Amino acid sequence: MYDTHEVAETCEGDVKLTNTLVVTDPLKWLWIKLVAQNVADTVPEEMETLVNLARNKHA
Repeated sequence: MYDTHEVAETCEGDVKLTNTLVVTDPLKWLWIKLVAQNVADTVPEEMETLVNLARNKHA
């Protein structure tokens, strides 16, 4: 399992945050059930926290 994060500026000058979670292996179904789904479920909250931190730092 690996997780990548990308921060990119859009043509409009906004910032786009992308988080990609990838699970590979013959037993990926088990890993998804035991670990990856829990990680994926927390991504929206973590991204919101990151956005709020960035906004507060540049406000």
